[in-house]
Amino acid sequence: MIVIAGDSWGIGSWTDGGVTGANFVTIASLHHDNELGSANLSRCNSTLSQALDTYEKFLNRYTPDYTDTFYWILTNPLRNIDITNIKTWTTIKEAANNILNDNLQRADRLAGNFKIKINLIGGLCDLDPSVVSGLDNLVCAVPSWCSLLSEKHVESIFNQDHNWEEIGIFIKEHRSDLLDEWLVLSDFVLSKNNFYIQHPTYFKQRDTHPSVKGNRVLKNYLYPEWIEVF
Repeated sequence: MIVIAGDSWGIGSWTDGGVTGANFVTIASLHHDNELGSANLSRCNSTLSQALDTYEKFLNRYTPDYTDTFYWILTNPLRNIDITNIKTWTTIKEAANNILNDNLQRADRLAGNFKIKINLIGGLCDLDPSVVSGLDNLVCAVPSWCSLLSEKHVESIFNQDHNWEEIGIFIKEHRSDLLDEWLVLSDFVLSKNNFYIQHPTYFKQRDTHPSVKGNRVLKNYLYPEWIEVF
């Protein structure tokens, strides 16, 4: 079985008419000797910790097999954070990386408990392969999905999530010392948003969600033996 957890990037292929159930996992699994199934645990707006909660519940009910492959598409670490915690931050980057690393360490423990490997895919959160250093149960399978689509993609762990402006407002009012950093990071965030808009082949028009072709590129990278199938 192929199992995937994540946010809306893992749910399926996005089109102007909505989202289909076909993503890189479900399509690939259909053609593995016509026997390999898939389980999609992805949920819209899921945070890193919520994705791991879902994984843990699934693994408590399912006994992994040696043929199983597990994926986790990572999202923006600052999604749905408690805004008031910003008062304790030293820098925005440090805070975001701490959240990311805490969740990676949790994922490593979870995978170790169930004797599996979890393959990481950088979604809205681009990854440096070094993030799995010392985490023996995690594999950085795809550091950046977007970088597979174009070398012009500007990699960053940040994304213009629904609370990005809220974070900026709080910083302006309560942590003005972080404002310059937030403005610099906002430039990276804007570059990522522009990337989605400028590549309608790979994303839903005027949106940030991967299309069928965007999923196909990821599938071909992970399963090159099935390039001619889908």
